Amino acid sequence: MTITARHLMRRAYGALKSGDLAERNNLKDAMGWINFQNSVPNRQKIADFFRRLDSDALTGLPSNPARLGTTDEKDYCQGTCSTKVSRFHWVDIVSKQTATSLPRKASQKNQSLFRSELIRWAEDRISVKKGPILWLAELDEQHFQDIQPFGLLGDLGRYKQVLKQDDRVAIYTVEIESVHKPTMIDAGFAFFWLAWQDDDSYGMTLGLNNGQPTYKEWVAPKDSVKVVDAWFLISGEGSLVDEQLPIAYWDSCRQRVLARRSFLGGSA
Repeated sequence: MTITARHLMRRAYGALKSGDLAERNNLKDAMGWINFQNSVPNRQKIADFFRRLDSDALTGLPSNPARLGTTDEKDYCQGTCSTKVSRFHWVDIVSKQTATSLPRKASQKNQSLFRSELIRWAEDRISVKKGPILWLAELDEQHFQDIQPFGLLGDLGRYKQVLKQDDRVAIYTVEIESVHKPTMIDAGFAFFWLAWQDDDSYGMTLGLNNGQPTYKEWVAPKDSVKVVDAWFLISGEGSLVDEQLPIAYWDSCRQRVLARRSFLGGSA
C-alpha cells in the first residue's frame, strides 16, 4: 500500500481517538498526533512539509524521523530564535576504534592534546553527519563526573541508540550565535519527540527512562556550530530500542494519550 501524508494523518488521528493503546504502533501514532495538535502556530507548515515526503519516508513514521534532505534546509530551524545563551552541549558516541586512536591523557600536555584531537574529530563528524541540523542541550559542566552515560542518552531522547562495549559517550561544548526551539519538522514527526507548548524559547527532551520532560533542547544549522571543548564519559553497554525501554516510559506515553482523549471526549 502506498502511504500518503493524508493517510498518515488520518491514521494518527484515529489512533488518538480510539486506537488500542496496548498495540505499540497505535500508541506511537497517537503520540505523533498530539505533537501535531500542540504545534500551533506551525501546523500548516508541518502539513505542507509532510505532503512533500515520498511514500518511503512516510512508511517509516513515526518511529524513524522523516528528512527531505539538505536541499531543503529552509524548512528547518524555523522555531523561536534565541540568542540569550551562547554555549550549549552536543552529545555523541565515539567508537572504540576512534577512542583508541586518540592520545592518552596521562600528562597535562597529553590532556590538552587529547581534547584537541577529540574536538577535531567532532568537527569532522558534524561535517559529514546526515541532515542539516544539530540537536543541542544545556548540561551542567560542574557535574559531568556524576553523569551516567547511558542514562544521559535516554534522558536526551536518543531513541534506537545502541551503546556497544568499549564505546565512549562524548559531550562537546559548542558556541553558536543563535539557536531555535525545535519544531515538528525538525523532529520529522517522531513520536519520541515532545512538542513543548509553553511560551519558552526552548523545547524539552522527552526522557526515554520515564517519559517525562528532562533537558532543555534546541536545534541549530550544523554549519554554524563551533566546537570548543570535549569530555569523555566512561560508558557501558545498553540499547534504547523498543524492547529495552522501561515499562515506565510506555506507561507515561499511554497516560499522555488517555489524558488527551479525555480532554477531547474520545473513547478510552
